[in-house]
Amino acid sequence: MSLEITVDFSEQIAEFQNKIEGLRNLIECINRQEKALSLLKKQPEDTKLVLGIPPFLQEYGSSFAESMFRSSITINAQTLMPILEQNIEDNTVLVHKLAKELGIEE
Repeated sequence: MSLEITVDFSEQIAEFQNKIEGLRNLIECINRQEKALSLLKKQPEDTKLVLGIPPFLQEYGSSFAESMFRSSITINAQTLMPILEQNIEDNTVLVHKLAKELGIEE
């Protein structure tokens, strides 16, 4: 007597693919942040940056065209550097955790 067994791994595969995509995104984010940090470190200490706030983070109800350039934040580069450094460190921890979950530790 033969017995046929069917196993559906599609859910596990989708979860694995999502984790891989998350890992890629985190690594790209870290690389961009490291480049930004490197550039900031080369700037004079009194450098101020004006960062635009994306329209989707601005108050609800304003039209896209109006809100596109309406809001911004001015921040001293010296204030931003430790924030970037901490974010890089936190994201690196997440990368290692995700890599471990995926079984691709160094």
